Parts: sequence; C-alpha cells; structure tokens
Amino acid sequence: MFEARLREHERARAIFVNALNRFPNSLPLATAYSAYERQHGSRTVLENVLLTERRSTYETSVTDSPLDYDNWFDYIRLEEQNGTTDTTREIYERAIANVPPIAEKKHWRRYLYLWLGYALYEELQGAEDRAREVYKACIGILPKAWSSAKIWLNYARFELRRSDVSTMRKVLGRGLGQGKKERIYKGYIELELEVSKNHRY
Repeated sequence: MFEARLREHERARAIFVNALNRFPNSLPLATAYSAYERQHGSRTVLENVLLTERRSTYETSVTDSPLDYDNWFDYIRLEEQNGTTDTTREIYERAIANVPPIAEKKHWRRYLYLWLGYALYEELQGAEDRAREVYKACIGILPKAWSSAKIWLNYARFELRRSDVSTMRKVLGRGLGQGKKERIYKGYIELELEVSKNHRY
C-alpha cells in the first residue's frame, strides 16, 4: 500500500478503517488490514482488527449456510464476549429466524439450543420479561407433531427462579397437554418436590 510504504501509518490506518466501514463484510479487506496491523499496530489495535476479521468470517459463514447452527453459535459466543447487548441480541434474532424447513425433531435439536441460549442470555442480562418472551415465541413455533421437553422444563425452571410457582405449573400443564412426554412428567414431579422442600405455598 502506497501510504504504508511512505511510513504514513496513521493515514494508511485511516484508509483501512474507512474502507472497512464501507465494506464491513469484506474478508479480503479485513485480512489485509489484519496483516498491516500485525506489522505496524499496537496490541489493542491488533486485537480490534482480529475481532473485525473474525466477525467478517462468521458473517460469511452464516450468510453462506444459514441453517448451519454451529456457525451461529460461534458467532454468538464472539459477540457475547466482545460485543454489546444490542449486537448480541441482533445475532440471536438473525439466528432464530432460520427455522428448519423440515418438522422432524432431528433437524430441530441444534436450532432449539439457539432459543435456550437466547433466553438464558436475556435472563443473565436481567431482562426477565425479554427472556419470558423468548420462551413464549419458541413454544409458538414448535411443530405440532412433537414437543420438546427441554424447552418446557427450562421455561418452567425459569419461572421457578422468578418464584412464580403458579406460572411454572401452568407452563408444565401446557407442556403436558401438548406433548404428554414422560420426561415432562418426571421434570414436573422434580420441580414440585423442589417447591415443597424450599417454599411454602
């Protein structure tokens, strides 16, 4: 690059940053900037460049294969560690928008873990109402042919952590009505035992 050869590093860096702002998903540009900063930048700048490069790589992966949920998990993990709450939520929303095209459970397993991760993330952020809405939205899209005990039980445990035993019971009752799975029955019994042991209602 011309500016770098003239040792005009601030100017060269400004050109890279401007180009990346215009083309944020350009992997070749992010790679070139990363190489430049490895040679001429500080540690902080280099870490930011590497983060930009990783984001660009994940963007390409999830755009090319939106139903490969492992790519979404990697991207989400990166944002949870380095991004803002808003960017993390945006990635979660984009990920869960990619509903499996087939209603068979084997195609839904990884996808449902995105929902569980999203609900837990919101709960850990202290956004309990948002976490509840995530659970409700997930239940709303479950195929009618089968039910997921894991979703129902996690939702019920969430309500129990909120000390809302009445809602916990409603959630489990609805889960039993929709799925009639042995695992939901067992989970219901375990939660009731936990309630009777720790609370008086």
